[in-house]
Amino acid sequence: MPVILTVTLNPSLDKSVRVARFCPGETNRVTYVRRDIGGKGINVAVVLRELGEETTAFYLAPVGSEGEIGPFLLSHGIEGVCRPVPGALRENLKIYDGYTGEMTEVNEPGPEVTKEALESLRHLAAAALSPGDILVLSGSVPPGTPDDEYARWILMAKEKGARAVLDASGVQLANGLCAGPALVKPNRAELAALCGRTLDTRDAVRREAEALLNAGAGAVCVSLGEEGAMYVTQQGAWYSSGSEVRRLGLQGAGDSMVAGLCAALRRGLSPREALLNGVAAAQGSLCREGTLLCTRELFLKMRSAITAEKL
Repeated sequence: MPVILTVTLNPSLDKSVRVARFCPGETNRVTYVRRDIGGKGINVAVVLRELGEETTAFYLAPVGSEGEIGPFLLSHGIEGVCRPVPGALRENLKIYDGYTGEMTEVNEPGPEVTKEALESLRHLAAAALSPGDILVLSGSVPPGTPDDEYARWILMAKEKGARAVLDASGVQLANGLCAGPALVKPNRAELAALCGRTLDTRDAVRREAEALLNAGAGAVCVSLGEEGAMYVTQQGAWYSSGSEVRRLGLQGAGDSMVAGLCAALRRGLSPREALLNGVAAAQGSLCREGTLLCTRELFLKMRSAITAEKL
């Protein structure tokens, strides 16, 4: 059976806090705080395990962080493979406004890395890939990373007969598309930045998602925040509005969606089922505080409560 490998080039320590109402320039009293090892690929791996999928997490490990990231992964039943690099593990601050439901993020860039370190990790992953496997490339990249880094990973995966899933933004998304990933998952803002215009309607989102197919993507899933998500392939487009949930945290919803999509891709589910998987996992994450991610129980609950329509 195919397996799923995740890649995290810029891991982090995420500190999530909640305030009753965030007031810039004033003193804000924290009502909730949590610290977790993070990085989008690591988050995806955690949710994949919750969904019953076997996964291996490949990551760059700033000096000293191996003793934090490795045990964290093992505690979730995840095998980790790292390439140590100089520098300190970056720290990110997530401020959740309990009044507006908005999240303000203050993210460090991470330590600068060399092309040799990136190539070393890529070789480690290449040795583990088999035909049909899924390689998940997600999140920011540290300083020193070439603009086409994710494209190199995608081409490597294709050479191995594996499928690449890309969740990135900016130049890494633009260049990665040219390499032909099996699936890309931009959010509305990332897609708008890529095409250079606002996307106020579902029709506009669909047109730009179809443009990504023409650019090389095998499928496109666009997350639309409170409006749900859209899944577009050459066979058509599907939309799910999700269901009403009480949002306790926003961080990790996108990573949970990627995990749900990858689980569907590995199992050969239809585009409609893949969309439902992704939306259910995202909504399961929204129900949890701070950086906490979707659980299997919440995924199953959400999965039974949502529908999707073909557009």
